[in-house]
Amino acid sequence: MQNYQTMPDTKKLNESRLIIVNNFLTALSQNSGTAFPTLNLEIGMPCYRTDQKKLYVLTATGPDVWELLFDMNFTPTTQEAVDTALAGKSDTEHTHAYLPLAGGELTNAVDINYNGGEVRIAMAVGGRFYIAPNDDGDFQWTREFGYDPTTNNWYVETNLDVVGDVTSGGNRCLTTADEGAGNGLDADTVDGKQASEFLGVTAKAADSSKWDGANKTVSTGAPTGGASGDIWLQYE
Repeated sequence: MQNYQTMPDTKKLNESRLIIVNNFLTALSQNSGTAFPTLNLEIGMPCYRTDQKKLYVLTATGPDVWELLFDMNFTPTTQEAVDTALAGKSDTEHTHAYLPLAGGELTNAVDINYNGGEVRIAMAVGGRFYIAPNDDGDFQWTREFGYDPTTNNWYVETNLDVVGDVTSGGNRCLTTADEGAGNGLDADTVDGKQASEFLGVTAKAADSSKWDGANKTVSTGAPTGGASGDIWLQYE
């Protein structure tokens, strides 16, 4: 009810009976209504908004400022109760942010520094745990930890997408894109064989010691000695 009125001193008491009753009822209801009162305002007066289930108090006029005093949509509590519930989980000023039990996102860096102990992350069977920084334009790195109940094994999968070259100690790391002819790489061996075991593009038959596993001889003389399967080339 919002029906507060001032009583003029010119009125007799019996003439002011209705005003007095309405003022009492307005005070008892704490100026309740679906809108804030606009007439006969006094700093400190309350207003219970029935449409919001919230209690406000008038702190200034011209313009009117109604500040929330109590929200009845929530269960009331005390600072002592909150301190007890959060003991050991936050400082007493409650300046730390909390993630919900499901979902949520960390927007700033989180440092884990637990010397001499263990950092544990509990997951359900078959669950997965990801570490995936945001793409900053240069790389996207993800790491997945998981448990495979079919094999009873833990696994780690890592994926790194890079724009540009990856270096180690100032040297570029090779990728599958570096494979194949014309890549400029200096391989030590090919299929386990040294370069000296292959004929060059300008080599002659005389430069080879074996043809298909057979000993070969290139000479102006007639064949002599040797074994079955050997090759002898005689030229003039």
